[in-house]
Amino acid sequence: MVNLRDLSAKVTPDHARLSTLVEFPELAGALPESQPLPDNFEKSFLAIGITRIRRGLLDVTMILQDSSYFFSLRNGAATINAVRFASSFFGKAQFVPVASRKQGESYVFWQSLQGQYYQPLNPPHRELQKLGRAESQQAPERDLPAGADRHDY
Repeated sequence: MVNLRDLSAKVTPDHARLSTLVEFPELAGALPESQPLPDNFEKSFLAIGITRIRRGLLDVTMILQDSSYFFSLRNGAATINAVRFASSFFGKAQFVPVASRKQGESYVFWQSLQGQYYQPLNPPHRELQKLGRAESQQAPERDLPAGADRHDY
């Protein structure tokens, strides 16, 4: 039988709820001693889609797919929170890698976009307020392959 008075004495706001501790009493035990992080490692966490690399004070996190923020770096107190790039400032060409792979000492990210672009209106029809986008000719659909790689130091 669980003694709730003894169990509740261990509970503080930064610990588990009392109902959770009753169900899983092993959570009320002491935590293991913390270990320092290794200074030199590379580890992929494929279940959540990230890779972490550490070389001394240099710490890199790469999101391997489906995010426009695919690279973050910390070197001591300096931090680059997220790196992203695009082939155009506006529009569809923001780089969001659909996949990545490790190739030698590099990580390679890639995507391929397809899209149609509207051409300028013909000279006799330049009054945009009167005409809609349907009046403009479309260019054939184009592929825009893009890639990035990150090399080890």
